Amino acid sequence: MRTASLTAQLEATMSKRRKSSYASPVHREAVIIARERNARWNSKNLLLVAHPIYGEVIVPGDSPLSAIDSAAEVWGCSVDDIKGAAVKAAPLGAVSAPPPRIVLLYKGVKMNIKSGK
Repeated sequence: MRTASLTAQLEATMSKRRKSSYASPVHREAVIIARERNARWNSKNLLLVAHPIYGEVIVPGDSPLSAIDSAAEVWGCSVDDIKGAAVKAAPLGAVSAPPPRIVLLYKGVKMNIKSGK
């Protein structure tokens, strides 16, 4: 009997947290995007992305697509602009480029998104 009441209390507490954890659907989406970005920038693998116009950059990534996403972020361009970029393993001892700082405006308030690095 006591276990059932504890379980009910726990479920009630968790449902309150779930309802109040995000201010709006836009905030929820921003949190998901920030988590994906942090996961991409905290990867242990380093990849070299080379493009004829933008040059070369070393970024962390688990796949060529995530490396191209990170390179586009560093270069400040769209992923569509660097579709033809070559991705290969970075040389030993290479250091990745620092993740750019992103500032979002949400209802006139600045929201800084920091990377996990």
